Amino acid sequence: MNFHHYTDDRHELGITTVKEGKNEFQIYDMEKTVVDIVFYREKVGIEETKEILVTYLQRKDRNLNRLLKYAELMKCGKAMRQYLEVLV
Repeated sequence: MNFHHYTDDRHELGITTVKEGKNEFQIYDMEKTVVDIVFYREKVGIEETKEILVTYLQRKDRNLNRLLKYAELMKCGKAMRQYLEVLV
């Protein structure tokens, strides 16, 4: 079992509430999830990271401004810009 400690800023970034019937769930939004994957790309795998970014870029509901903002806040803005330059 591995434990990871995150700052409150990193942990709370991108949380959204989803309602399903009478239940409410707090989950991370799509952009936060993509940024986490880029941040941990060495563990996730480079090919998987690329595939996730390509799929994200094809979505009509993507928000590139939010994606880049989150990437900067999570200290992986440079890596995110490099991926986007190659893929776009």
